[in-house]
Amino acid sequence: MPSLNLTDRSLRALSTDQEREDFYDLSFPAFQVRVGRNGSKTFYFRYRAGEGVYRRARIGKYPAVSLAEARTRARELEVEVDRGEDPGREEPEVPQALTVAQVAEQYLERWAKRRKRSWREDQRILERYVLPVLGRFNASEVRRGQIAELIEGIAVRGLARPQGAEPASAERGAPIQANRVAATLSKMYKWANSVELVEANPCLYLVKPGKENKKDRVLSHEELRTLWHELEKEPRVFATFFRLAMLLGQRPGEIARMEWSHLSGDVWLIPGNLTKSGREHAVPLPPAALGLIEAHRGEHPEQVLESPRRAIRLRTDVLAQRARQLVKRLGTEPWTPHDLRRTVSTNLASLGVDEFIIQRVVGHAYNTVTSIYNRYSYLKEKRAALELWEQRLMAICHGESAQAEIAQ
Repeated sequence: MPSLNLTDRSLRALSTDQEREDFYDLSFPAFQVRVGRNGSKTFYFRYRAGEGVYRRARIGKYPAVSLAEARTRARELEVEVDRGEDPGREEPEVPQALTVAQVAEQYLERWAKRRKRSWREDQRILERYVLPVLGRFNASEVRRGQIAELIEGIAVRGLARPQGAEPASAERGAPIQANRVAATLSKMYKWANSVELVEANPCLYLVKPGKENKKDRVLSHEELRTLWHELEKEPRVFATFFRLAMLLGQRPGEIARMEWSHLSGDVWLIPGNLTKSGREHAVPLPPAALGLIEAHRGEHPEQVLESPRRAIRLRTDVLAQRARQLVKRLGTEPWTPHDLRRTVSTNLASLGVDEFIIQRVVGHAYNTVTSIYNRYSYLKEKRAALELWEQRLMAICHGESAQAEIAQ
């Protein structure tokens, strides 16, 4: 919880963009004020009851109860607690002790699924790495040291392991995955604390075990050529996905969620609820890309790219796994589906396309005063850029020798 020197002036200025947020007095931490998004301010006295459960005793709302009156009452309640009384027994701070597994379930249902298109990745991380080790523990009693041990174990061994469990025969560290686990756990605890399911966020001040490398992987022309032809061996849905990523430079998740209703002739209109910027994004489809898409016509009534597992959408984590398999088969430096997007942007620049148009092609957000009034879609310019790149890519994959790249 944030702390500050509570004065009438600071109290009047307090606000929050959360549903509610608690602030405690630096000079008297048990004395707190809860601020609601609607501007309400309520004084509380917080203490530990005899059975070790934290409780709050409600004092009253500001300004009906002044700051001086509330602080005086908090001091009186402190004396009552010292005498063994339990002034807030009718209002427990945490109604029941929830396990980490129960908090994780509520986090996914009440927050992640409502606000994150990538909520399945949070679910995967929690189920695979966190719950096997911490799932049965009281979420409010988990300490930073336990989480640090969990994260360090993933960084060193690659998978979380309950205490006392035997190590796997072949363990390999996964420091970057450990970073992702730490971030997901911290996000979960931050939300749980905001809705009073837990006392605090034990993930605060954790040190990331893995060094994050700058993401600047761009596939060479030779790698693009080899990949294009290797995709002949892939199931058609995966081959189409990777080739569309190479041709169009759009986000992997947007390509995976492409629907027939999003297509209008040779233009793909990505709805705002599926884009990172929240705005509708028009992508002109050059001939090769349109041909790849139309080849799937009639396979599924809604989805352009139907998952091999028909009950679910084509998932980005499955596509990332497929990319790793391709990397292993080809023996190239590791790359991800998102790196294909960066590769398109880089090659558009090398072809002389203006940076502003490149940003419009790949759908980057642009929040400027001018952009608020400028609703021109730049469709003509985007079409010219993508057709230029398609011609270049087809030449790379079907007509050129690798020496052409060196000569540039």
